[in-house]
Amino acid sequence: MTILFAGDTSILVSNQNTTDFRIDDNVVSERIDEWCDANLLSVDFSKTIFIQYTAKSKPVSDINITYDNKQVIRITNTKFVGIFF
Repeated sequence: MTILFAGDTSILVSNQNTTDFRIDDNVVSERIDEWCDANLLSVDFSKTIFIQYTAKSKPVSDINITYDNKQVIRITNTKFVGIFF
């Protein structure tokens, strides 16, 4: 799912299986690159972050996300359209 708002983009990748999540994340990254190239846009990596959501009853998996061979910073909360997550 992609959410666009005033120049910002949020992408939700969801999968309970860590291996499948990594595959899904790679596919999404490739599609983002293709779309940006086609529209003469680029991702501002300095503003690229991710939050990992899990159920309270499940342990947090150690997930690392990279984009364009750079490590994406994991955060624990953010403000999006005036709402804190």
